[in-house]
Amino acid sequence: MPRFTPSYVQKRLECDDEQALKVSGLLLGTIEPLSFESAERYERQCCHSPGRDLLVLYAIDEVLGTCGVESWATSQHGGVSYCNTGDAYAMTVCLVVSRRDAKFRLACWANFTR
Repeated sequence: MPRFTPSYVQKRLECDDEQALKVSGLLLGTIEPLSFESAERYERQCCHSPGRDLLVLYAIDEVLGTCGVESWATSQHGGVSYCNTGDAYAMTVCLVVSRRDAKFRLACWANFTR
């Protein structure tokens, strides 16, 4: 199954068609995150480029109307940045960063704290 298709995003995040298309496009790289005000504003606040992955999260936060982008890290597992839904067990977009790579996942961020 192709990852992050609009139907997959819509089913996992329980969002509408338009939101699913935008989130899918951002995750697949077909939509530029800086076309969203929140991502552009975040980049302007940074001294160095935050990288595309973080800008994608800020754009998705705007699309879904979540409560901002939050992050936490551990020395053993790397870290997770996610769109805060206000519920640790609600499905959201997470960026999981390890020492080797960074990957987007649709999951509840509480799964990573165990």
